[in-house]
Amino acid sequence: MRNALMLALLLLPLLTGCARPQTTVLTRTETVILAPPPGLATCADAPPLPPDPLTDQAVAEYILRLHGAHEDCAATLRRMARWGEEARARAGEGKNTQ
Repeated sequence: MRNALMLALLLLPLLTGCARPQTTVLTRTETVILAPPPGLATCADAPPLPPDPLTDQAVAEYILRLHGAHEDCAATLRRMARWGEEARARAGEGKNTQ
């Protein structure tokens, strides 16, 4: 039994010759900072309230200006969403698919 154990210990270094060679895996990480263009980061401010005395015409003009500010912000939001989709698509093109 002792001889078998000694023989096994002597032959153990020879087993490493049968092992597969180590495979080296290289990983490259690239960081890209994506920031929206400055024009997509702001919306038109809400208009100031009309001064007293309130008239129907002043309120109607205020509503039109308020609607215009909303439209500007909604359009900016749509452009921001489109920019985000394009940025994700560009980032996806750079992925390694091996």
